[in-house]
Amino acid sequence: MTALVVVAVVVGLAVGSVAAISARSGPYRVLVGRGYVALAAPVVDASNATGKALAVLFSAIPAPTTNRASLEQGLDAATADSANEASSAARIAPPGPAGALPRRLAAVFAERAAAVVGIRATVDGLLGMDPLPVAGAPVGPVPALPTTILPTGTAAAQLAAEGASLVRADAAYASVARALRAAPGGASLPASAWIPPGAGATAPLAPSALGATADALVAAPGLGPVHRTIVSALGLSPPAAGGGSGAMGQGCRGTTPPPAPPTPAVLPPTTDVVVSATVTNCGNVVETGVEVTASLAPAAGGTPAVTATARVGLVAPGGSVAATLPALTSVHGRTYTLTVAVTTSAATTPAGVVGATWTVPVVVAS
Repeated sequence: MTALVVVAVVVGLAVGSVAAISARSGPYRVLVGRGYVALAAPVVDASNATGKALAVLFSAIPAPTTNRASLEQGLDAATADSANEASSAARIAPPGPAGALPRRLAAVFAERAAAVVGIRATVDGLLGMDPLPVAGAPVGPVPALPTTILPTGTAAAQLAAEGASLVRADAAYASVARALRAAPGGASLPASAWIPPGAGATAPLAPSALGATADALVAAPGLGPVHRTIVSALGLSPPAAGGGSGAMGQGCRGTTPPPAPPTPAVLPPTTDVVVSATVTNCGNVVETGVEVTASLAPAAGGTPAVTATARVGLVAPGGSVAATLPALTSVHGRTYTLTVAVTTSAATTPAGVVGATWTVPVVVAS
């Protein structure tokens, strides 16, 4: 049983024990007011811890040791914790002091939780990340992968807006705390400000600082999106009858384009050459609009190249997708240059991605 639940049960019983006292009496209002504050204080303490952890997470973003996994883990934890705090605050609202103070206090935690959700969504969209799976959680539908990367300028504006929400929540909390101190019993809530008073624009969660984090996220080593989609395996049908193997492969660690086979891939007499390619996402963001194109050009020239394209669609980081392209027309006894390339919708030059293009000499036997 968590500390919040234990305190809620104990104090809740204490509040219930005075229910028989006339609601019009001063002692009743004092006891209920103090009981409500006693219930709310652990939630405030938990919220303070969540805000501190989130501030530490963002203040450490420029550090070289920051990585995508730890960043996502911190964002997921802050999202879950702030949601629990909002739920706890809403549940302890009745019985409370007279007026709308319980609802106003619950609204503070709800606004903080909503801001954290927005912060996580913005960072995930900027870096092409996804929330981590929760250990032990029931297996549900696989969430849709993001289809676009959020522009840095848009992310900066959204983060600044979420920082402004946190400023409003801090101000609302201070207002509620003052009202509770002025209520019968003069009960005091713990101080709570996710943006410490006096810290100004330099506080990690302040609007301007949070907005500036967008550039830091993209520039930080290990955090910025990396686009590297390659042709990791290539096969021909009919298979090579001699010379080159007709089947080639490479891994994500390659730093130079795959070398052309020393001898051509010699295919048996055929009028159709079918290319099978495996596309692997060696980067750290989801790639969309992935296509594989094969071109079979006569080495001697004189005849236009024939091309075929297969749409792969979406490839997750570390994932691979196989594609078989439509047949390419060939002529017996000719030598060709086969070029296979993968392209994506990302704003990167495919030719600049190592392994995105393969060139293979092919001979079709007579």
